[in-house]
Amino acid sequence: YASVSSNVSQKELTGRTGTVLLPFDSSQKGKIEIIARGKKVQLPARSVTGSQTISYNKGDEIVIVNLDGQIAEVVKPD
Repeated sequence: YASVSSNVSQKELTGRTGTVLLPFDSSQKGKIEIIARGKKVQLPARSVTGSQTISYNKGDEIVIVNLDGQIAEVVKPD
């Protein structure tokens, strides 16, 4: 598994879908996995749902809407 490096840009990751590896909710961080440039990449992640409490369980699909440093900010797909 790789981590995000200078080889994969924020622009490349924004809008990508992935799956939850380590469950989290609006008040804590977890971990997600995506495929970038043909490789599995794991990233710390947090919800960007604002005041709503939404749980992300292992295996749930997510969409990356932003990267804050090395932390993916995610939502559930519509």
